[in-house]
Amino acid sequence: MEHKVKGIILHGIRFKETSLICHIYTSTFGRKTYIFNGVYKAKSKGKAAMLQPLFLLDLDVHQNDKAEIQRVKDFRLSTPYQSIPFDPVKSSLAFFISELLYKLLREEHPNPQLFEFLSNALIALDVLDEGVYNFHLYLMVQLTKYLGLHPTLLDEGTPAFFDLKSGHFTPIEPKHPLYMNRHLSRCFEQLYSIPLASLASVHMSRSERQEFIKKMLEFYSIHFGGSIELKSLSVVHELFD
Repeated sequence: MEHKVKGIILHGIRFKETSLICHIYTSTFGRKTYIFNGVYKAKSKGKAAMLQPLFLLDLDVHQNDKAEIQRVKDFRLSTPYQSIPFDPVKSSLAFFISELLYKLLREEHPNPQLFEFLSNALIALDVLDEGVYNFHLYLMVQLTKYLGLHPTLLDEGTPAFFDLKSGHFTPIEPKHPLYMNRHLSRCFEQLYSIPLASLASVHMSRSERQEFIKKMLEFYSIHFGGSIELKSLSVVHELFD
């Protein structure tokens, strides 16, 4: 059966000479695997360039629930990016985020609210000028709301520690090492609560951002069962002073 769906590219791998297999998070079916036949042929006029990590697509697909790989009849860019493919910082963040989402979004069940959040956030990143250095941290925190892991915040102004094991804030320092210190916990609260336009108001040093990412990956590893390691992490660590 043919369907028109919107999708976000998470990962792609070359198949034979002219085709590409992509893992795509869709608005209608959740995460699916699609094959794009012939996109590397000369007559395809650069269509493969549209199949980059986190690109937003409108897809005409043949959906067969019994098949592991679905076929794409046609596709086009839903919202062409103006800066992400050309800005080295934003494009590096896109690779990091796409790898993170590839590891986290395992369900085939649709989550329209999550899809809408991701689409809007990526469109916002494309035009974002201030606070770009916090965007990936913001997204890592905001994802907790859509993956059933959102923590209970304490009253504003209450010193707290974010306990990675319980997934909640506590005024008492945990006796195990899997928690964020007070400063990083406060940054988590800010990134959880502020609008995307206020990202520049969250202040962390380069080493603190690295530690924050480490703790967030530990958090997701605990609650998703298994270590989440990202090849793009070393590149992101070098981006911001």
